Formats: sequence, structure tokens, C-alpha cells
Amino acid sequence: MSRTPWKAEFNPDANYSAPANVVLVRTRRGRDIQEINAVINRFIQMVSRAEPIKKKKEKLKRIEKSKKEKKKINNKSKIINKKKRYNHRLREGCVLCALAKPQDPPRQPQRQGIERRNFIHFIKG
Repeated sequence: MSRTPWKAEFNPDANYSAPANVVLVRTRRGRDIQEINAVINRFIQMVSRAEPIKKKKEKLKRIEKSKKEKKKINNKSKIINKKKRYNHRLREGCVLCALAKPQDPPRQPQRQGIERRNFIHFIKG
């Protein structure tokens, strides 16, 4: 059975330029702490290259764009729903008529004829 040649411990007083979650390693062989710090720093530089950060930014931009597009679609559907709600004359017992706010009078359709046929009343029972 081989013994581990090094001992890992966290040293909060150590003055090294690595993030706090990197554990400082002191070896039993007396390996230099500065040398270890150099290895840690090299590793950090390797990990935090500019490429992945750029990719992340692009991804965030894409997500933001899709959110904006979704919002636009949502707004359109809201407008359509409002039109549907108010573009028909009030009738008793109709669900949509009941949803129409009393302070908003139902708008008359501009083109009579075609749109008059599109008045759908949803009456329960």
C-alpha cells in the first residue's frame, strides 16, 4: 500500500493570487509553495481564456433576443384577444361579454357585413 506523498490543507493567511476555493497544497517533500502557486495560476489562466467568455456572451445575447421575440408575439396575441373581446356587441349570458369591463363600451365594427357574421357569443348551458 503506497502512502500519499502530499498533504492538502487550506491556508487562509497565504498571499497568493488564486480564487478562495483553490486549496493550497503543502507537500511533505518540501516542494516550494511559490512553485505550487505558479502551477495554480497557470491552471487559472488556462481555464479562464477569453473564448468561453465570448461564447457565453453570445449565448446570453441569443437568449435575450428570443425573449424579446416571444414578448412581441405575446403582445400581438394580447391585442388580438382584446379585439376579440370588445369587437362584439354585449349580450346577456355571454362569457366574453361578462369579461368585457363595464367602463369600456364595445366598439362597433368599421366594416358591417363580413364582421357582423363574426360575432360569436359563448353562452353557458
